[in-house]
Amino acid sequence: MATLVLHGAPVSQPTRAIAILLAANGIAYENRVVNLLAGEQNTPEFLALNPCGAVPVISHGDLVLWEGAAILTYICNLHNLTAWYPTEPAKRAKVDQWLHWNHTATRFLTTQCIRPIFFGGKMEDALQGAQRVRSDVLPLLETCLTRGNQRFLASNDAPTVADLFIVTEFDQLVFFPPPLVEALGLADDSVFPHIKRWIQAVQQAVPAAAENIAQVAALVAAMMAAKKK
Repeated sequence: MATLVLHGAPVSQPTRAIAILLAANGIAYENRVVNLLAGEQNTPEFLALNPCGAVPVISHGDLVLWEGAAILTYICNLHNLTAWYPTEPAKRAKVDQWLHWNHTATRFLTTQCIRPIFFGGKMEDALQGAQRVRSDVLPLLETCLTRGNQRFLASNDAPTVADLFIVTEFDQLVFFPPPLVEALGLADDSVFPHIKRWIQAVQQAVPAAAENIAQVAALVAAMMAAKKK
């Protein structure tokens, strides 16, 4: 079988979800880092892989595939990872539901809160984004996790790719500026307790997730330190 090649960035949330899935299942792959700050995603070579100019992308034999959710489900189908992506239609539909929901909901944690800070925007813009996420997104997720004291998003038994896809939007809170975490309501454990419990449950159930965010936090700390020099 051809080697799967992951073209991504270590701080990219969808890239991280894919890397966690691969690590958790002992799947070998080649990691090709795309330097987003240097604009490598806009080079002709990368645009030939993904005309959207975004990571992640995988190449696997003759297949080139972009979009994080599509990549996650492809890997599960390829390696028969039915615990991560069930084959039973109703169970699979619940996973798909969360994968699709992320794009117009929890994805805003990155697009409206983090990107304004890391790509030259203003903290004021990030705080406004955080307030929108707090009012429009987090209450729904909290409510869904509250029903039946749900441990994971699509299953109460074990995490699925839906959990990996969305938890990577939240675990990066470890390097969010404190005012941003406070604006989201996630500095206080009593505001969204089920979301906080879910993040911990995923990291406990998937050691690769905890290892990944520790590595990314160290990388971001080094980047920020270098930026101050």
